[in-house]
Amino acid sequence: MKKICSMWMDEQEALGIIEWEDEVFGTCFRPIKLSEHDYGGFTLIGRRWYTTYNGAREFFRHKTNSLRINGRMKKKDLGSMNYVVKRSHKDTYNVTDKTQSTGSK
Repeated sequence: MKKICSMWMDEQEALGIIEWEDEVFGTCFRPIKLSEHDYGGFTLIGRRWYTTYNGAREFFRHKTNSLRINGRMKKKDLGSMNYVVKRSHKDTYNVTDKTQSTGSK
């Protein structure tokens, strides 16, 4: 389980960036693709990580990348839902609060 610091999503809520606590860097920024079928679910894109929001944002702007942000990125209010729990699928996570966590890492 990792603690989420911030989350940004595009206007269609299909792509975004998540900032979470990292053991090595303190925090890191990861580009994500949000799940169409699972509320609060997302998949990390290509195991990429960045030390700044702007670095992660540039990932979506790169000309060789087929994933495009629709509109402006907007910061999402997470409320108490500020943890992620890894699911059984590779690089797939769900957003939860600490009381709902299963204790898995």
